Amino acid sequence: GFYEDWVLAARETYRARYLAALDQLILLHEEQRHYATAITLAKKLLREDPLHEAAYRRLMRLQSLDGNVAGALRTYHTCSTILQRDLGVDPGPATREAYQRLLHVQAPLAPLPPTRMPLVARRRSWKRLQSAWKESQRGRPRFVLLGGEAGIGKTRLAEEMIDWADRQGIITLSASCYAAGSSLPYAPIAGWLRTADAQNLLRGLPDRWLVEISRVLPELALQRPGLRPPEPISESWQRQHLFSALAHAVLHPKRPILLLIDDLQWCDLDTLEWLHFLLHFDPDAHFLLLGTARTEEVPPGHPLAALARDLGKESMIVELDLARLGLLGTRMLAEQVTGQALDARQARLFFEDTEGNPLFIVEMARAGW
Repeated sequence: GFYEDWVLAARETYRARYLAALDQLILLHEEQRHYATAITLAKKLLREDPLHEAAYRRLMRLQSLDGNVAGALRTYHTCSTILQRDLGVDPGPATREAYQRLLHVQAPLAPLPPTRMPLVARRRSWKRLQSAWKESQRGRPRFVLLGGEAGIGKTRLAEEMIDWADRQGIITLSASCYAAGSSLPYAPIAGWLRTADAQNLLRGLPDRWLVEISRVLPELALQRPGLRPPEPISESWQRQHLFSALAHAVLHPKRPILLLIDDLQWCDLDTLEWLHFLLHFDPDAHFLLLGTARTEEVPPGHPLAALARDLGKESMIVELDLARLGLLGTRMLAEQVTGQALDARQARLFFEDTEGNPLFIVEMARAGW
C-alpha cells in the first residue's frame, strides 16, 4: 500500500535481483542436466516477467531436453500470443528459429538405450562442451577433442552431447573410425553422408557438387541415374573442388550442426586434412566438430597431433582430457548401475579394484561385484 518514490525504486531493485537470481539458478540446473527443476524455475520466472522472450526460448529448450517437445511447441505459441497481445509484436528471429528446429524433432522421443552407462562426475567437461557449442553458434567454428585412455568415457560424453542436440532439433552427424579402416580415404565422411540427416542435406545440392561427392559416396550414381561420373583427380585444384563439395554436403546455411567422429586416432590422413579445410571453409557457419581419441595412441608425430597443434595456434580447438573418477564419482556410478547404495567400505573397495576407470566400474557392477 505504499507508493512513495523511494519504495518503488527499492522494489524494482529487489525484483531485478530476484529475476537475476532465478536466471542464474536455471542455468546452474541446466548445466547439471536437472531439467525438471530448471523447467519449474523457468516457469516461475515467466510468471514474474511474462514478456521475457529469452526466458520463453530457454523454457522451450529445457522442455525439449526433458523429452516434452509438444510442451515446448505450446510454450512458443504462448509466447507469440502474449507478445502480440501486450506489445503488438511477433517473436524475434532467434525464437522463431528455435521453434522451426523443434518441428524437426521426432516426437515422442525414443528413450535412452538401457545399456548406456550413466554420465556422472563430468560437470566441468560438460560445461566446457556447452561453452564451445555457444562459441560455434556465434559464427566461430570449433573443434572439441575429447582425449583419455580407453574406457574413460569419451564416447559416453560425446553421446550425451549428441542426444542433447537431437532433442532440440539440431542436425547431428555421427561416424566412427576403425583400426582396420585407417587406410580407407574419407571413410568417416562417407559414414556421415549415409545418415538420414545428411541425405536430406544432399537433396538440395546442385549436380556439380554431387558429382564430386560421388567419389566418396558411389551409391549416388544409382540414386541419380543422370549424374555424370567424376573425372580422375590429376590436379591439386580438383582436390580442392572435392573438399568444397564435401563441405557443402555436411553444412546447412541456416540450421546449426553438430558433427562427431569417434576414435580419431585411427582416422585416415585425407579426412584429417579435410577437417582442417572444413573448419576454415565458412567462418560464419554454425557448427561444432566433436572428436574422441585415445591419448596413448596419439604420439607427437601423429597426424591428429599435428592438426591439433595447427588449430591451437588459431584458438580453434578445445582439448578436454578426461581423467579417471575419484572415490565419490566411482560410488555414484556404481550405485546407479547396481541400483543399490554402497557403504563407505564397499565404495572404497570398489574404487581400489577399478582404479576409477568408468568402463571397469560399469562392467564390475553388472557382473555382480
